[in-house]
Amino acid sequence: MSIIKSVQSFLHTCPYIALRQIRLDGTEEDPSNCAVALAGNSKISEDLAGNKTYQYNFVFYVREYTGSEADKEGNHDFLQSFTDWIEDQDAAESYPTLAANCVPESMSVSNMLLFDVDPDGSAGLYQVQLKLIYTKER
Repeated sequence: MSIIKSVQSFLHTCPYIALRQIRLDGTEEDPSNCAVALAGNSKISEDLAGNKTYQYNFVFYVREYTGSEADKEGNHDFLQSFTDWIEDQDAAESYPTLAANCVPESMSVSNMLLFDVDPDGSAGLYQVQLKLIYTKER
């Protein structure tokens, strides 16, 4: 299973996402839906035994209604609960299930923001930037 598919499956275990479908790479046009997309990856180290440590960056997108202050407040409550859940999973060392030779080291939230608002202001696209660090053992 690919890294992004593993992250997608892991995010489905978040109780705040409930029954939402998590698409790959982009949300649908209509609210309420979410997606996860790869935002870059890099090798950050290699030890003498040939074990390589990688950092994968992901963006979790959420398209929601933003027409009222109540909508916006609810969206921020959801995003805060989601980021708290990611931090709790990291503290408990509960990570996405990766390939047999890949060992997750950490998962964290880098940033959370309102990324875009539809021209009429009725819907917006929020993003939570995530970072997964894992070691690929030889």
